Amino acid sequence: MKLFTDLPAFQGVAEGQEATLNLPLGETYHGILLKRGGGTFNHDHMVSIVLKINGKPIQDLTGVHLDDMNAFDGAAVGNNTTGLSYISFERLGLDTQAMREATAIGTRDLLQPDPAQPNYNPVRIKTMTLHIKITGATSPTLSAKARLSGGRVLGAIKKIRKFSLSFTGAGKKEVSDIPLGDQINRIWLFAEGGHLTDVTLTRDRFEVFNRTELENDFIQADGVKAPVGNLFVLDPTELGAGMEAIVTRGVEDFRLGLTNSQSENITMYVEYLGGLEGN
Repeated sequence: MKLFTDLPAFQGVAEGQEATLNLPLGETYHGILLKRGGGTFNHDHMVSIVLKINGKPIQDLTGVHLDDMNAFDGAAVGNNTTGLSYISFERLGLDTQAMREATAIGTRDLLQPDPAQPNYNPVRIKTMTLHIKITGATSPTLSAKARLSGGRVLGAIKKIRKFSLSFTGAGKKEVSDIPLGDQINRIWLFAEGGHLTDVTLTRDRFEVFNRTELENDFIQADGVKAPVGNLFVLDPTELGAGMEAIVTRGVEDFRLGLTNSQSENITMYVEYLGGLEGN
């Protein structure tokens, strides 16, 4: 049985500061529920939400983008009325519970391989911390609960890397420097002005993805997703099949083609699946 359990208090909760939470080890983390309070403290005031394991950033998001990602997955969305946001370490919307929960973060201290964990990663978790930068809030308060189950060792986890892209003028631009190695679960493209119209993906000169925004939204809405405005998601799991992913190991040429109708700033998140020591 999974329980929502109170976590220790954040340190440094204040306007213009970085709130820090040291997460207790031993159990398996499926997600963290954030509760904002105080004066004015909206999700857009969480300008950076970073999860670190052994000091290494594992997920790097903003509060607004976190809520939009949950909305895309059809999950309950924290908003400025409830003051709640949820960081999921699972892959929501997949067709089996086992596949969904496979990327929960196990923090059990076991240095020997566990036959029950085929994705065992022989890296001991010494620290797991959550860092939230607060900007623009008034007298903020912040607390958290974790959705936990019994302890297991660390396996493959969901890692989210953030990149900023800026394009001048209309036309197709290519992004060819995305770090490779681990499988890519999804690529999230938040277009600030809503001018992203088409996306292609070419792997070793073979085109594996080519859709307009309209086509992508239609296909994903017909599956298990709920498209969000100004967000284009390249999602192999859009129909709920958890085994689908983009293989990048051994790939020599990996190019994302982005077509914009005019100048555009895009925040790109690449969501990897793999061990702690990978991407």
